[in-house]
Amino acid sequence: MNSIKQIRVLKGYSQAEVADQLNITQASYARIEQGQTKLSVERIVQLSKIFDVSQSYFLNEDTVASAKDLEGGITNEYIKKLIQINQDLRNQIELQTNDRIEYLEKQNATLLNVLASK
Repeated sequence: MNSIKQIRVLKGYSQAEVADQLNITQASYARIEQGQTKLSVERIVQLSKIFDVSQSYFLNEDTVASAKDLEGGITNEYIKKLIQINQDLRNQIELQTNDRIEYLEKQNATLLNVLASK
């Protein structure tokens, strides 16, 4: 995996998201990742800001993301995703719990009516 794709995937972006931020098409961005389009200085500056890594990261074809380059962004993105997943699960459990309580209250009322009528 080349360095641009590696950092994009690790930071949790899709090609379309990065292309939008660069104001280019996804196909144009894909050519950058595939090495078919060379990076201009302007693109390097833009990508370093998008991915929150040093500009030197993009200057070497054999770059492997360093822990320093990836630490903040991955951690923050990962934490954001975990928080969202946690909130979604909490909401789902709350809805299921409320539905279950409502069902049990109806069953209890029915049982009380049956007992009262005897």
